Amino acid sequence: MDALKSKVLAIDDDEAILMLFDTILPKEGFSVVSTPRGGTGITMAHDEKPDLIILDLGLPDIPGMEVCRVIRQDPAIRHIPILMLTAQNNVQDKVKGLELGADDYLPKPFEPKELVARIRAILRRSTNEHPSEKVLERANVKILVDQIVVEVNGIQKGRLTRKEFDLLYVLMKKSPQVLSRSYLVETVWGTDYPVTDRTVDATIKRLRQKLGGDGAVHVITVEGFGYKFE
Repeated sequence: MDALKSKVLAIDDDEAILMLFDTILPKEGFSVVSTPRGGTGITMAHDEKPDLIILDLGLPDIPGMEVCRVIRQDPAIRHIPILMLTAQNNVQDKVKGLELGADDYLPKPFEPKELVARIRAILRRSTNEHPSEKVLERANVKILVDQIVVEVNGIQKGRLTRKEFDLLYVLMKKSPQVLSRSYLVETVWGTDYPVTDRTVDATIKRLRQKLGGDGAVHVITVEGFGYKFE
């Protein structure tokens, strides 16, 4: 994705931070729209169609975690990458945010150069994740890539978070290969995140539940190795 054509939506109630975004990001080729409120941010995500959302956790109306959850459950905007910001450098918050579907996590205060680098890295990943494939189908499970929708026997299943969706995509894409937890962490979450094997197991569990009875049939645990889609 060309940064010159990328729009960033910043949701943060710190006026100084918003002014910083307005100063820094246009110089780096990004356009910026912003709001200090989570509810307005959700509306703007629909109206502005940003390429990326910078989301603060400490918002005055709706907690940032809840804003992330709402966005990831909305088919119209769930594909938009999210960079979370918080004044708390708490590992549990990081893991929770990533499990909800955030693409990256940056604690305050931050260096402007790191912010820009992380934005560009997220946009590159989101562009390259599924470059040309529109539909991926294995057995009776179909992924509609552009819509971030999963169907089983032609019936759309419960709303998946971005990480659940990406995990299923990788398992189906590599089927019937057995994928180790470390491979899944690196591929789905990346190496910079505080993600453990337990996070992978918990995400697999939620994915199986959302796929219904077919989840346990297709998403197989290979003891001592990892997981595969069968």
